Amino acid sequence: MKDGIWRELDWYSTVGRCLGLPWQLNFCNLSAYNCVEMMAPAVIGVSFSPQLHCLGDERVLKKIMMRILFPMFFGFFVFLSACSSIGTGVEVFSPSDLGEKGFPSFSKGSVLPGSKVIPHDDKEYIIRAGDQLSIKFFFNPELNEENLIVRPDGRISLQLVHEIEAANLTAPQLTSLLEKRYSGQVKNPEIAVIVRSVKELPTVYIDGQVESPGVFEIVGSLNVLQVVALAHGFDEDTAKKSEVIVIRRDQQGHSFVIKLDLTAALSGRDLSQNIQLLPNDFVHVPRAFF
Repeated sequence: MKDGIWRELDWYSTVGRCLGLPWQLNFCNLSAYNCVEMMAPAVIGVSFSPQLHCLGDERVLKKIMMRILFPMFFGFFVFLSACSSIGTGVEVFSPSDLGEKGFPSFSKGSVLPGSKVIPHDDKEYIIRAGDQLSIKFFFNPELNEENLIVRPDGRISLQLVHEIEAANLTAPQLTSLLEKRYSGQVKNPEIAVIVRSVKELPTVYIDGQVESPGVFEIVGSLNVLQVVALAHGFDEDTAKKSEVIVIRRDQQGHSFVIKLDLTAALSGRDLSQNIQLLPNDFVHVPRAFF
């Protein structure tokens, strides 16, 4: 039985060598017995002696296996798994990196060459796909459009100017854009954009270690702690409040991650961690294992 345990220890040593562990963690630099003999006093308070080796105390050897080898290799594979998820090219930001509109100014996908992000008032309604619009021309009623639906690609089709990007603009912004586009087509274009109906209110998502994960509508404004409250609070036994993440898409549709320390927000040390949420944000509260 004792020989079987030593063979198992030597198997772990071989795995360490194959994984390319540094010499401090690689059992191949020492025999399995010497490795255990070296670490046992510090971990479980047991000193090896020739008598113990000869007796082959199976209980002590199994205890060493559980205390030393299994946690070490389990932790190593968890580390490898975490590294593989980080190295996917997704950018990670802190609240201090975000601009006034909730996007990082230096995100790889925030602004493409030749494009321009139009600022808007946070209190104004933002037109979205599925919304129903009416467009009125005061001096050119023949160009009026009623019950115009914003397509899934965010565009609308109009006479003379054809395709117009309407999504992610407010009604005044779309009005200004249309007046510029029609200025070369009609004389004195006076236009009004009316949002007749909206398809649905914008939503955010929350999952992980909260009592009631789900989808919640944004009415007015909504911050991270408010959506946690809507989800009936954290699971106090398992929630890791210091490493909450928000997955968000920037103005060009590129995803990025915002890492939050809600423990600091709840204690009042750093209220900037309690950021305002944007439509389609995904909030994840991870599990605390220790």
